[in-house]
Order: sequence, then C-alpha cells, then structure tokens
Amino acid sequence: MGSYRWRGALAVIAVIALAFMMGRTLKGFELRVQGVAPRAGRFAGFSRENTVWFCFLLSGGLAGLAGICEVMSTVGQLQPGISPGY
Repeated sequence: MGSYRWRGALAVIAVIALAFMMGRTLKGFELRVQGVAPRAGRFAGFSRENTVWFCFLLSGGLAGLAGICEVMSTVGQLQPGISPGY
C-alpha cells in the first residue's frame, strides 16, 4: 500500500510541475506556440529543433521516472536483475 502512495504522490508532483511550466514559463509558451502555430514560432525566433529536443528529453525523463517507480514497487529496492530474459 505504501508504494502506491509514493507513486501517486510523484505523479501529482509531476502534473503540478508540468502545469506550472506550461502555464507560467517562457518554455511553456514556446511549446504551446510551436504546437499551435509553427510559423508564428519561427517569426518569434523559437528554434524548432531545440523544442523537439526539449520534448524528447522531458518525455524520456518522465518515462524513466515511471520505470523507476515500477521497478521499486515490486521489491521495494532497485535490483540489477529485475528483468531477466530481455
């Protein structure tokens, strides 16, 4: 039961942090502009390549966080041989 509490808390913290980033920072504005109107983003001077890299890094970090939560939930500690056969 305790591991579910930690995973839920991490998910809520991630959602709050991403909502803050998307709503209150220049990077969030850049992501919204590039997603809705790429041409306007080019005129504003936002780099499409940097935006794509940022999204890749952010999604990879969140996927890694989810993987760590999944691995730690089964035993309660990280183990090197958690996925034999892959």
